[in-house]
Amino acid sequence: MKIIRVIRVALLLLLTAGCAGPQREIRDLRTLPQRASAYLDPASADLPLLSKDAQDNLARELLKRHFSPWHAKSPPLPASRAFAAASDLSAIPIYGENLRRRHPSWLAGLARRADPLRSPSLDEMGIAVRTVEVRALPTRRPAYRDPRLPGEGYPFDLLQVSALPAQTPLRIVRRSTDGSWFFVESGAVAGWVQAADVALVDTTTAAAFQRDRYLALPQ
Repeated sequence: MKIIRVIRVALLLLLTAGCAGPQREIRDLRTLPQRASAYLDPASADLPLLSKDAQDNLARELLKRHFSPWHAKSPPLPASRAFAAASDLSAIPIYGENLRRRHPSWLAGLARRADPLRSPSLDEMGIAVRTVEVRALPTRRPAYRDPRLPGEGYPFDLLQVSALPAQTPLRIVRRSTDGSWFFVESGAVAGWVQAADVALVDTTTAAAFQRDRYLALPQ
């Protein structure tokens, strides 16, 4: 037993010695400036990239798109969009947060919750009251592809569409059968959000939001 213990200690020392090589500094860090401003042309560094007219036009287009859910003149997206993910995912094996395969009945239940029999079930103005996760189906639970495949499994949730910040204007076009989820359209994406994260908006409130002034801040 003493010999085995000595061998284990010797192996541990060899492994740790191999990880303790000399630390080398990347030459670029010493020879190239690490400030982004160092690569600007001093003659034009203070000039705007866009003219004021171009900036104003882009700002108007951005706000028009941002508030477009409150001015929707076209019909809502096809009802099939609200539960399309259930059909798409039924063709492939999917896995849950425990990395075990989900039973087909799980997707079927989500499709029923999306209420495919009513189209649309709502057409209301709304607004996000906090940052909301936009989901492909009315659930917070994830759906992964086989985690043994490259680039699959956690954290690549197939049901995560996007996220929207608080005060994003929304068009509410569908309610889940249990009332806990809304299918919404924003100026950028559409999907399911939790009903508790959304408030209805009347025309007076919508008009006040659109009269306000907005500022773009650099990241």
